[in-house]
Amino acid sequence: MACICPLCGDLHDRPAAAPNTASPAEAETVLTAARAVAEVRTIWKFPIPIQDQFTIEMPRDAEILHVDTQNNSGCLWVRVVPERTTEVRRFILRRTGHSMYEDCSHIGSFILNDGALAFHLFEPQ
Repeated sequence: MACICPLCGDLHDRPAAAPNTASPAEAETVLTAARAVAEVRTIWKFPIPIQDQFTIEMPRDAEILHVDTQNNSGCLWVRVVPERTTEVRRFILRRTGHSMYEDCSHIGSFILNDGALAFHLFEPQ
């Protein structure tokens, strides 16, 4: 008897003692879950330009993990699946006390020049 392999999606022979009783929909669900687990994730770092607005191209569905400084520059750490197609994400950077006119989610804040400059990173919703 053959069954669908959850890792590669191919049909493989299975011992008769363990028949495949899964429906096609159940088999597809298992296959989708196995592929999601098999996707290798990597953490990438992106520099944050000191600009009011900017974009970063990154793999689709990237998860923002952290904002901080490294070598006196703002940086954004993101967990990605490198093999995914890319998307362009827009960000807004503001200093403390500066106005905001868009509905945005706060991503994180960072300090430069020994505390003289505080920046706050947002992503429009």
